[in-house]
Amino acid sequence: MHSEEEQENSIWLFDVLESIGVNDEYRRAWQHTGITCEILRSVEALITSSNYGSSCEATVTQSENDDDQSHDLDYMVCEEWFSVIEDVAKAEKNKFSLLIVREPETPAGYVKLQLVGINKPLISLDWPHVQHLFPNMFHCFKTDTLNRLVLCDFLTIPSGRLANRPAYTHEVYNGLYFDAVFSYRGKTWPSMANEWLTRSRLYGWPSHGMIQDLKSLGFFVVKKVIPFQQNRI
Repeated sequence: MHSEEEQENSIWLFDVLESIGVNDEYRRAWQHTGITCEILRSVEALITSSNYGSSCEATVTQSENDDDQSHDLDYMVCEEWFSVIEDVAKAEKNKFSLLIVREPETPAGYVKLQLVGINKPLISLDWPHVQHLFPNMFHCFKTDTLNRLVLCDFLTIPSGRLANRPAYTHEVYNGLYFDAVFSYRGKTWPSMANEWLTRSRLYGWPSHGMIQDLKSLGFFVVKKVIPFQQNRI
């Protein structure tokens, strides 16, 4: 049970927040604005982003001189040049794709992305062609132990990103810390995650409708080196 003093302080804080406009209506308006901006930026864009974190969700207030790093902005950047696929037959015509490939010893959740062009997975013999098409980006591809041409880094390499980690942090900007994760998009649900769709759940959460909604959204692939295998391709 809360003491009478704690209850009075809570009521007082609620009144103060309400008086300065930090309420549910404010947060909904802020979130709606953020989502609208994301949709507008994603139309025909080669790079899209989704914003997260306390600032864009309007769950904190921040003064002009506030140096609290908890007031952050997290976002996922998606490079839309390539679609991630599991079947070469589903590769888009006249466009490069990234094919999910795995090996027997690959841990669950980890994959390689093999470059696909002209409806075929590319190998080391195709290396000169890739160098010609991506003169400033061919360093992002390597050949693995099976001679496949696989992605080893993102095509847009942000300065300050730590090697082998999915996220990097911008310098402080207007009191905010920007943490970003780069990704590639798969438009259909990955087969390796099919068990998640039908597993037994307690208390009915998430609901069947929510699961179907999530399934329709596909997935994202981010860069993360397998532990203890930093130098292996």
